[in-house]
Amino acid sequence: MKSAIIKIASSFLAFVVLLSTVSFTVEKHFCGGELASVSFFANADKCEMESLEKSENSVCHEVSKKSCCEDEISKLKATNTDTQCNHENIKLPKLDFVAPFLYTFVFNFEEKRIEIIPNKKQESPPLTKDRPVLFQTFLL
Repeated sequence: MKSAIIKIASSFLAFVVLLSTVSFTVEKHFCGGELASVSFFANADKCEMESLEKSENSVCHEVSKKSCCEDEISKLKATNTDTQCNHENIKLPKLDFVAPFLYTFVFNFEEKRIEIIPNKKQESPPLTKDRPVLFQTFLL
């Protein structure tokens, strides 16, 4: 469950970073004051009226006659200042409590030394016969 939430959150943040750094171009084609086509990445499709006007008009009529078709281009540009960090403008808060905190809670405690005896719980095997008495070997 926790790993699924982490994956969802990380992919959402990657998507936000992608959208904030990519530039978009939206091109709209109006014909007679009405929206004829919209394109987000390529050129918008031209209407039939514009192609007819270009073929019928001569060079002299193009200058004097106004076209009924109009193209509108909107560019949404990503700025590089959002993704770059200026180290001169960073102001860190005063951390006066850090030194007393470290002294009190980190460096003031002594470690408890524990001696590990590997055979402490192991008992020696029981003696069935008293061998020194049996062989009559005594240390003097």
